[in-house]
Amino acid sequence: TSCLQCRDSAYKAVDHFNAQLEQQDLKLALQHRDSLVNSYSPWVFTQVATLQRVRENYHQLFAQDSSNKANVYLAAQITQAEENLSHLQEFMALDLRNRNLESVQTLIERLEVYRTRLEKNIQTLQEMAPPLFEGTRGASPTEREVPPSTTSQTEHPSA
Repeated sequence: TSCLQCRDSAYKAVDHFNAQLEQQDLKLALQHRDSLVNSYSPWVFTQVATLQRVRENYHQLFAQDSSNKANVYLAAQITQAEENLSHLQEFMALDLRNRNLESVQTLIERLEVYRTRLEKNIQTLQEMAPPLFEGTRGASPTEREVPPSTTSQTEHPSA
C-alpha cells in the first residue's frame, strides 16, 4: 500500500503474528523436550547401573594388565560411554524456561545425539568384551524402553 501509516500497521501486524507463532513453536518444542526427558529417564537410570557394573567388572577382569593396549582401549571406550552418559544427564537437567526456540531445538538435538552415542558405546563394549556385562540387567541398547527419536520430531514437535 502507498499509505505509510497503513504499511507500518501491516508490518506490525505481521511481526505480532510471527512472534505469536514463534511462541507457539517454542511451547511445542519445550513440551517435546519434556516428553523426551520423561521417556529417557528410566533408560538413563538403567544405563547408570549398567556402566557402574561394567566399570566394576573391568577393574576385576582387566585393570591388572594396564600395559596391554587392548585393555587400555577398552578402558577408553568405557570412559567415553561414561562421558556420553554424563552429557546426556546434563542436557536432561537443563532449565530451558528462558531460552529461545533455536536454543531449545539445539538442546533437543543434543539429547538425541548423546542418547545415540551412548547406545553405540554400549553396543561396542558388548561386542568387544561381553564379560563386562555379566551381572547387569537391561544393558542392551537394542532392548529399548524408548522409541528412537527422529530429526522430524525435532523440526516439528508435537504436543
